[in-house]
Amino acid sequence: MHLFRVTLFAIVTPCALLADRPFDGAFLRLYKDASLDGQTHIQGALTDRDGLRLRLDAITLTGDLSNLTSDLALPARSGDGYAFRWWSSDAEHLTSTGKVTRPRSSLGPATVLLKVFARKGDTEIDRSFTITIPEETASAPSTPKPALAPVTLAADLVPLVESHWTTAYSPISTPRQSFDFTVSVAPGESIQAAIDLVGKRGGGIVALASGIHPLTSPLTLCDRLTLVGAGRDYTVIRKTADFPGASLRNPKGALSDVVLKDFTIDGDGRPGNGVEISSGIDDPAKQGGRILLQNLVVRDVFDHGVHIKRVSDLLFDRVRINNCGNHSELHHNSYLLGINRLLITDSDFSSPVGGKCLKLTRVVDGILQRTRFADGLLNGIQIDDASRRIALHDCRFEHLGRTALWVICERFGPTATRYTTDPAYAPQQLLVHRCTVTDNTRGAVLKDIRDVTILESTFRNREHDIITLRSASELKLDAATRLAKPPLHAQVPEDVPIL
Repeated sequence: MHLFRVTLFAIVTPCALLADRPFDGAFLRLYKDASLDGQTHIQGALTDRDGLRLRLDAITLTGDLSNLTSDLALPARSGDGYAFRWWSSDAEHLTSTGKVTRPRSSLGPATVLLKVFARKGDTEIDRSFTITIPEETASAPSTPKPALAPVTLAADLVPLVESHWTTAYSPISTPRQSFDFTVSVAPGESIQAAIDLVGKRGGGIVALASGIHPLTSPLTLCDRLTLVGAGRDYTVIRKTADFPGASLRNPKGALSDVVLKDFTIDGDGRPGNGVEISSGIDDPAKQGGRILLQNLVVRDVFDHGVHIKRVSDLLFDRVRINNCGNHSELHHNSYLLGINRLLITDSDFSSPVGGKCLKLTRVVDGILQRTRFADGLLNGIQIDDASRRIALHDCRFEHLGRTALWVICERFGPTATRYTTDPAYAPQQLLVHRCTVTDNTRGAVLKDIRDVTILESTFRNREHDIITLRSASELKLDAATRLAKPPLHAQVPEDVPIL
C-alpha cells in the first residue's frame, strides 16, 4: 500500500492553482479549488497510476523516430482493452492519428512532441516521444496569393440565427483590400520596412516569400495592409529573440482593413503574445476593425497566441492556434475582448498549454462554426461579461480537463475580475447547434446566463453534461439533443465548480 502526504503552503491566485508534481517517475495532477474549503485534492489513485504506467511503457512505435518519413501506426488500445489517446505538439507535420507531412525544403526539419494518454476513472497519465521529421528534398514553388478567399456562414445556420436573434443580429463585414502597391520580402529582409512603405502609400500588399523569416523585434501593422505568405506550410515568421510586446501588433489607436494570410507565426516559446491588436476604444463606431486572419497557424507562443481587444468585424478562417498560453492559466490560445461582430470558421484552437482554448469577454454577435476545441487541462471556451448573441454551430469539444463550455456572470475590470449576479454582466442569447461535447470532465456550466438554447447536439462527459446556477429556467433543450446525464440545476454557488 502506498502512503504519502502533500502539503500546500501558498496559493498563487484566489481561484485555483494547477501544477504537475513528480512522484516515482509519474505525474499526478494537484489542484486547489477555492470552493472546497482549503482542501487539496489528488487526481487518481496510485494503484491506478501504476497499472496505467505499465501499459504505456509497453507501447512500441515502429520506425526511426529521429528521421521519420512515413506515417506512424498509433495503437488505440492496450492488449487488455485500455483506451489510449494521442496528442501532437505540431499537427501540421504529425497528426494525433499518426499521419506525417514533411516540412517544405525551405523550413528545415520539424521536432514534434508526441504524447499518449491512458485513463482509468479519474486517473490519467501520459508518456512522451520526441520525433524528428526531415524536410522534403525539394518543394514545389509557391507564390503569395493576396486576395482573400470568401468567408460565408453555413447555409442551415443563417435561418436559425435570423429566427432566434431577428433584427438584433448585425452581419459581419470583411476587410477592404488595396492591390495598387506590393512589396516582396525574402527571408532575412526587413518585414517592418516593407509594412512602413505600404503604410506611406495608404495601403497595399506585403508578400512574404517561402522560408523562415526571423523576428527580432515586434512588427507594427498599418491600415489597409495585407500581410500574406506563400502558404502556412511554406512561410514562417519565427521569433528568434526576446523582446517586450507581441510579435505582431497595431500602432496606438484604431486599426482597419488588415488581412493576415497564408503563413505561420512561431513564438518559439519566448515571452510575449503572438498577435496583439487593440484600439483602446469602447465605442464601436470609432474603434476600427475589419480584420481577417485566414489560413494562418499560430503556435508555441508563451503568452496569448492571439489577443485582440475592442475592434469590430473580426474574422478567423481556417486558423490553427495551438500550444500557446504557457505563461499561466490566465493566458490562452486566444483571448478576445470587446469585439463587435465575430466570425470563427473551420478553425482549431486546441492544445493550450496553461489556459483555455478561447476566452470571449464582452463579445457581441459572435458566430463560431466548424471549429475544434480539445486537449486542454482547463476549459474549452469561456464566455463572460456582457457577451450577447453567441452561436456555436457544428463545433467539437473533447478531452478538456475541466469544462468544455464555461459560461459565467463575470464583470471584467481594469484591476480585477469580479464574479457577480448582476444580469448586466451575464452572457445572453447563447445558441448551441449541432455541436459535439464529449469526453470532457464537464460539458457545460451556465452561471446566471440569460437565454441559452441547445439544439441537435450531443453531450457525453465524465462528471456532468450540463450544470446550471440560477439558469435552469433560461435553458432550452430540444428533443434532438442527446445527454448522457440529466442537467444538474444547482441551488447554491458551492455546487458549481469554480473553474
